[in-house]
Amino acid sequence: TAHDFKWSDVPVHETVTAPYAHTERSGLIEIVHVKDQTAIDKSADRNLKLLTKHFNKTKDPRTAHYLGKTSLGKKQYKEAIGFFIEHIKNSGWPEETYRSWCKIAEAELLLGDARKALSATNGAIEELPEYPDAYYIKAMIYGETEDFNKCLEWLKVAVTKPEPETLSITDPTLYKYRGLFLGAMAYLQLGKTKEAWATLQEVLRRQPNYPIANELKQVFEEAYLDGEAIERSKWLLRYMRDHGNPAKLLQALPYK
Repeated sequence: TAHDFKWSDVPVHETVTAPYAHTERSGLIEIVHVKDQTAIDKSADRNLKLLTKHFNKTKDPRTAHYLGKTSLGKKQYKEAIGFFIEHIKNSGWPEETYRSWCKIAEAELLLGDARKALSATNGAIEELPEYPDAYYIKAMIYGETEDFNKCLEWLKVAVTKPEPETLSITDPTLYKYRGLFLGAMAYLQLGKTKEAWATLQEVLRRQPNYPIANELKQVFEEAYLDGEAIERSKWLLRYMRDHGNPAKLLQALPYK
């Protein structure tokens, strides 16, 4: 609730401003976006024109942030980075600056520069070290560069951070199951099939309808079962070395 409030003059992503206000998060209203990709692209083109005109007129750093997000959505990664940097230079709101650093990391990774992406996550952590997003993005970057041990180490940090209590836009799917799925994939790539299978099961417990987890479930399960078979076969081979014929066991094992 607020007195003397007004709408900001940004032409999209309208925001209420007031000298004094009490704000509170609520789950009473759920917003569901049902646009198809054609409508999304059309909105992005419209927003880019409106925001560019507003930014050229006002140089508002918040508009620069929105321009960065819109450009990122349109796969104009270099342009997006430029707008986010402009926002960081002139914004006084740590939460929004944090988001800009995270988006720069995302854009740099999409451009194929993991080093710059990691540097951007450091900028975000310097701003708000208590927020989890940048740690998850670090893990994502190391996953993309196939440094799976570092991926897991940063995930361990990320899960210790609570979901932000903020009115800014957050992505609860990252905190609840998408980040965890990164860990499942890292364990699988490292051959830690027992940990990979257990982590995937936790992902599906939290979100049974997560598409990629369901698509890869059989791969994880077979890797886990093969891993367990290998461990048991190793034990039996050691046993049979002194008490039987190891060759017969080897002959009985599946080809894979």
